[in-house]
Amino acid sequence: MTWTKNRRRGPHRGDEVLRLDLLVSYHAEQLGMCADLESMADRLPSEDPMHCRTLVTSFGSRLRVHHELEEERIFPLLERRLWKAAPLRIDLQRLVHEHGEDQDAVGDLSEELRSLSARDSARTIDAVAYQTRALFRSVRRHATYESEIVLPLAVAILSDRDLDALTWAYQTVL
Repeated sequence: MTWTKNRRRGPHRGDEVLRLDLLVSYHAEQLGMCADLESMADRLPSEDPMHCRTLVTSFGSRLRVHHELEEERIFPLLERRLWKAAPLRIDLQRLVHEHGEDQDAVGDLSEELRSLSARDSARTIDAVAYQTRALFRSVRRHATYESEIVLPLAVAILSDRDLDALTWAYQTVL
């Protein structure tokens, strides 16, 4: 999905590409990696635990970069542009909290997969598959909320200068 901006009518889809396409592409990447995690969970126990751990570690690294960009760049810009009592301020705090929970879940899952590959895990394959499903469902829900609520808000209230700064931030990590 390409977001565009019309100053008089607010966010809409059209020909003028908005610089938040980079954020949209990060959400698409997250959703693609969630699909990979889902496939992995479906293939357990036949899937090699070390391959699974590599997939989870890569997912966690990309997720961390995305979360850092949101927390250090996008959310502060939005908070400066929102009214003091805007309900979305609370939502942004919740999203930051969810970032931490998702990062913890990635670390826990990675450790479980390491233990599983070393054959010193008391957990069953079903428990690891359940843990994997909980992670990708959480990330899907989070990315969908940001795409449907946060991005349209950003399109509506951020200035061109803000958007240029975000573009630069995202380009430097790609």
